[in-house]
Amino acid sequence: MTSTTIGREPVQIVEIRQPLCANVYGTAPCTATGGVDAKCYNTRGSCQDTANYRHKPEDPLAADRTYSALDTLTNGDFTRGQDLFFAVYLRTPASPDGCIWEMGATGKSIYLGVTSSNLVFRAGNGATGHPTDTAKVSVAASAYAGKTGVFYGAVDNTAKSVTLWWWDARQRTLAQVGTDTAAVSWGTNWSSNSDGGCGYVDGTTAVGESTSNFNGVIETLKVYDSQAAPDMTASFVQSLYFSSGAAAERGVSGADYVIPSLVSVGTSPARVNLAGANPDLAGVGLRSECRVTFMDHPHTDRIVDPYIGGRTFDPMTRGHFWTKWLTRNLHRNNVIIRIYEGYSGEALSAMTSRQYFLTGASAITDDGKITLTGQDILGRVQTRKAKAPVASPGTIYTAIDDVVLSVEVDNATVGDYAASGTLRIGSEVMTYSSVATSSNGITFTLTARGTDGSTAAAHAVDETAQQCLRFTAQTIDQACVTLMETYAGIDTGFMDIAAWETEITTYLQNYVLTTLVTVPTSVQEMLAELQEQCQFFLWWDERDQLLKIKAIRGVDADPPSVTDAANILPGLSITEKPRQRISQVYLYYGLRDYAGSLTDTANYQYSTVTANLESESDALYGEASVKEVFSRWLGSEALAATTSDKIVNRYKETPREARFEMDAKDRAYWVGDTIKISHYLDVDEFGEKRARQWIITSAEESVPGHTVRYTAEDSTLYGKVFYILASGAANYPGAATVGFGDAYAGDTDGELSDGETCARIN
Repeated sequence: MTSTTIGREPVQIVEIRQPLCANVYGTAPCTATGGVDAKCYNTRGSCQDTANYRHKPEDPLAADRTYSALDTLTNGDFTRGQDLFFAVYLRTPASPDGCIWEMGATGKSIYLGVTSSNLVFRAGNGATGHPTDTAKVSVAASAYAGKTGVFYGAVDNTAKSVTLWWWDARQRTLAQVGTDTAAVSWGTNWSSNSDGGCGYVDGTTAVGESTSNFNGVIETLKVYDSQAAPDMTASFVQSLYFSSGAAAERGVSGADYVIPSLVSVGTSPARVNLAGANPDLAGVGLRSECRVTFMDHPHTDRIVDPYIGGRTFDPMTRGHFWTKWLTRNLHRNNVIIRIYEGYSGEALSAMTSRQYFLTGASAITDDGKITLTGQDILGRVQTRKAKAPVASPGTIYTAIDDVVLSVEVDNATVGDYAASGTLRIGSEVMTYSSVATSSNGITFTLTARGTDGSTAAAHAVDETAQQCLRFTAQTIDQACVTLMETYAGIDTGFMDIAAWETEITTYLQNYVLTTLVTVPTSVQEMLAELQEQCQFFLWWDERDQLLKIKAIRGVDADPPSVTDAANILPGLSITEKPRQRISQVYLYYGLRDYAGSLTDTANYQYSTVTANLESESDALYGEASVKEVFSRWLGSEALAATTSDKIVNRYKETPREARFEMDAKDRAYWVGDTIKISHYLDVDEFGEKRARQWIITSAEESVPGHTVRYTAEDSTLYGKVFYILASGAANYPGAATVGFGDAYAGDTDGELSDGETCARIN
């Protein structure tokens, strides 16, 4: 009898998840020609018709029109009575509601939106309910709540049907939401009745559907007029699974074909830098990395060759697996490495997994081994990879003086610059209202010279005309999205945006950011500035495969406890970090000249000095430890003081770092979690163990399937978040029964009746 009990034998599975062209070789839209042995492998590196390479649903279509949120859709823009295909890139909130886009009126209409908690896509008669001349898809919107992705929709005018799909950008997978066909013809003029709106209702929409604005974020609506849906059944990704020989032979549920060529897996964990306070780490911390080694070998091309059945040659006699893979997948930026760790007998879906993005592949060694390296997605913000704004190509064609309101630029086209915005030429900043093609390149119509604290000046031929990046009244999460999506190329599907908005709105809503970046600047540098100056931290959770944000703040729920008796394995160490102690903060804010130096104190209008002089006394540390902060982001005394206070209050005492291991049974604790540690090595002055608060800043499975190694920073001084009780609440009942975070008034010494510390208003 075969046992079904899952044992403790660790198993590692590596998945290589790569983009795949959805076209069929030689079949429209693919125009490649050649015999069966010349067919590609549906990868970009082997593609013979790159113009039609299709690695996502709408490629290689060109949109007839593109709309943004709150744009009006004019019915004259659409060909009435024809097929329609569209893509709407959006982010849905936790409780989505409202019109995503609509066209028409009660007679004939198209509508996509959330009505009464249902996601609705309909076309045809706009009357109440579901008339026989209407096709309507309606599903629970909760399945898409808090997600980022793309809704693709098609109206088939001949079949009188509608179909809706959802594209998950993180997984690169396409799933049909639903489809419906009208019972009778809906006529041919569904767009003739009225205009439409993107993110709102412009006119009269389908009766019974939501008329409120969409409460999420619409990034882009692309409309492909008179275009039937392309093939939406194809796969746009291919997963290859690898393991050691024994695991591959046993098989793993969820990985139908496992190649037994895995040699070793090595990982190093991410390391969070809490608000940029650790001088030994980069502003956004250390990246998590993986190194996966495989043995090269002959291979049948099973799975990797979509046309294997027609080849006349034997792939076992032509190269080895990895030599062929490297050539077929020459462009690897979007290749994902997933490492699954579990136990023998577990399904793939039950294992823990971590996700990385391929960054390199070694040459195949003499003994036939190849190593792939990967890094978490924040690697894309590194200094050498991502700059904001991007460098502009244009240079002045004709010299200008300090008053003209027009400048001609060559070596550039209109598309190299925003339609309106801000330029920097030399050390002068200027704004412009339009840019147009001219005989020698492009010409900017200027609206103001010497703006943003700079001075108008004459400029010579060949000086660079640099596009600037302006942030106006953005929240922290909005600024982070702009930097990471627009300039680092990180798809918003990898950002936990709904959670970001909740965290920032709850704890950092007063940080409203306005600044101007006049030269290409490292995205990593600006994210580090934001973390330090607004007091939050961001990190990549390789398990959830999401970028997360958390404010530097107290806890709002009692953290779980880990102890030396039940959780922590022998070997815990606690180290003091004296270089991180701060007794004074000099924060400079209010830039005078945005084209000037960011580290010149004379270039700032204001400064604030926050100090804890007691900590500098001979009785305590006996010396000052000063931190200077130069802020291009903060514009008010209140925000500058808040940031300075948080830094000093947190680091007036020497920070401490703990390193320890726990059994795999406790692997649910991960980076960003706050825990309480109770250990015999951490005691108060009376020798009693104390349970202090710690934030986990790094975690990795040191022995896969057995032990997890952690690094944590003492966050006790962050305290906890208190909430004012409702009117009529009972008086303080005592520490034993009080609710966590309930705020009660104390005496003049800040104590409650039993000596406990009362809540304080900051």
